[in-house]
Amino acid sequence: MTQEFVAETRDMLEHVGNALLEWESDPTGARDFDDIFRFVHTVKGSCGFLNLPRIEKLAHVAETVLSELRSGNRKSNRALVSGLLRIIDRIVLLTAALETGDVVPDEASDSLLLTALETDSETSPESAPAPEPISDPIVAVQRRNVRIDIDLLDAMMTQVSDLVLVRNELTRTLNVALGQEATAATLDALSARIAELRISIARARMQPVDRLFAALPRLVRDTANALGKSVRLTVEGTDVELDREMVEQLRDPLIHIVRNAIDHGIENAEGRTAAGKSPEASLRVTARQSGNQVVITISDDGRGIDVERLRERAAATGLLQAGDYSDEQAINLIFAPGLSTSETVTAISGRGIGMDVVRANIEKLGGSVSLINRPSHGLTIDIRVPLTLSIVTVLTVKAGGMEFAIPRAIVEEVLSASSKSVVIERLGTGYISTVRGEKLATISLASALSLDETRQTHLLIVKPTGGRRYALMVETVHDQEEVVVRQVAPHLSATGLFAGQALPNSGIPILVIDVLGVARSTGVNVERQDVKAEAAPTQTLATISVLSFIGLDGMLWGVDTSLVERIEDVPRAAFTLRSGDAFVTLDQTLCRAIVAGTLPTSEEIAVLRLSDGHSRVGFPVLQVEDLVRLDKASIINSGRNAIGLCGSEVIQLINERLIFDLAGTDLAEATHRG
Repeated sequence: MTQEFVAETRDMLEHVGNALLEWESDPTGARDFDDIFRFVHTVKGSCGFLNLPRIEKLAHVAETVLSELRSGNRKSNRALVSGLLRIIDRIVLLTAALETGDVVPDEASDSLLLTALETDSETSPESAPAPEPISDPIVAVQRRNVRIDIDLLDAMMTQVSDLVLVRNELTRTLNVALGQEATAATLDALSARIAELRISIARARMQPVDRLFAALPRLVRDTANALGKSVRLTVEGTDVELDREMVEQLRDPLIHIVRNAIDHGIENAEGRTAAGKSPEASLRVTARQSGNQVVITISDDGRGIDVERLRERAAATGLLQAGDYSDEQAINLIFAPGLSTSETVTAISGRGIGMDVVRANIEKLGGSVSLINRPSHGLTIDIRVPLTLSIVTVLTVKAGGMEFAIPRAIVEEVLSASSKSVVIERLGTGYISTVRGEKLATISLASALSLDETRQTHLLIVKPTGGRRYALMVETVHDQEEVVVRQVAPHLSATGLFAGQALPNSGIPILVIDVLGVARSTGVNVERQDVKAEAAPTQTLATISVLSFIGLDGMLWGVDTSLVERIEDVPRAAFTLRSGDAFVTLDQTLCRAIVAGTLPTSEEIAVLRLSDGHSRVGFPVLQVEDLVRLDKASIINSGRNAIGLCGSEVIQLINERLIFDLAGTDLAEATHRG
């Protein structure tokens, strides 16, 4: 926050610099003081928030003088202008010192500056404090922190994508002229540098989630005081980073959820005492990174949601018949517009009022909202959003002989069309699939794109933002990649079938499918029509998404899909065994390998590239099976790894903490031991 304050102060000073110089050259001339007033007013407000009383005092006096000048109650003269400029010089010096750590004048010298400003008499140069040299601190700060417009960063990312196309053309030309062996090393180095450049630009868009959480303590205090409640706020994970634009978009939904929790989720002191709780309520807001997503959790220890009351109110408004749904299904009615279990509507919130807007805003970001209700003990709301808006994780698939990309966030499952749990039937000119007893509208992607239909081996269960689940048939599912999505050509955009274009690792541009547009084009209605349709159980409440595979031991294994970066074939020679430790080279980087069995003798080995956002490991497997959802109730901890049921088969789950603790071992030391 301090760095943001320093950068913002510098930016504002640059904006008002000309006005200050003009005023200094003509102290008595008529002018507009709004820009200068806005500068000192903003500095004063920020200092109050950041607890910087010395700078706040200087800014307050300057603001008072400028206010008098604006109202005409005080006349400008050379002494006043000189005094005000010295105050601003001192503010800039103190602000820059927050960043550089430079020694600053003693606080006692501030009184001379304030005296010179508050008097109307001309002050002699001997008695007035010398002006502070503001140029050096500003230059020092500029070298360390530069604010860049988001549009410029987006343009730079687009230019990197164009650079990849140029690299591909250069590769083809040089390979023909000089041969692949002569150019491989240089072109590989070029590819690595381009990849690093893309990552650096993406990181420039990131900022700590602390900026999102900074306003919460004051918000909680003011809301609790207004309602006569005592609430203790705990904030964790402030160092987790998010896309800058994402931080701004999440601000209003987070504020609404927090105020709603205090108003209608948390009881007053008397009610909490009667329920055997502490009079002081607990509200916890945490952020954590899970794969390529950030999970923000808002949890309170209040009364939770009264499900029976919710059913009654829903029945009274005609949304459903009493007893229609289970507790997990009915609780999703909280997202219905205008539905609340509260007897009164307050100016602050109403449990359920506005939650439809919260969900809609988060879904626009490619995120999701899930609820865990604990009647009489509180409510937990999980918000899942992608790390960045500039880079999207996609699945690359083949349909009609061409490759396409589908956003990973909307793919719930990937199933083999020949799986025993899947039945696909032709219905007129379309299809319908039965997946574990659930019937889903089914669309052939090739047919929807007017391409030739060949043998389709995989079924993707997708849930578009603002829509319902349906199945998409494709020929092959290739890989999961992180790509930069760019706008598609106007004539393709007009079809409504494509969300953009991207450049995968292959270097060949592909189109990103708009799954909602595909459904609309084929006449399949998957859009959210009513509250009943959306009251279906939220899978994230009771299940987890797992990638199933056959491990090196021949057994069925699974791993949380949020940890899977990519599935790739790696040369056997890329594996190294040293003193009992296994390593694998991925993208010219040595990573820990988890070898749970004997490596196959084939030239290439399928490897799961796993990451928790900090460490990366390679997990060799014999065969990748499906993306499935496991019932959390079926999962039990047994020794080092948990086990669960996948259909009728027992599946062993990778222990996330164990493998990434191993990955944190110093690789250089491990290699040295060999």
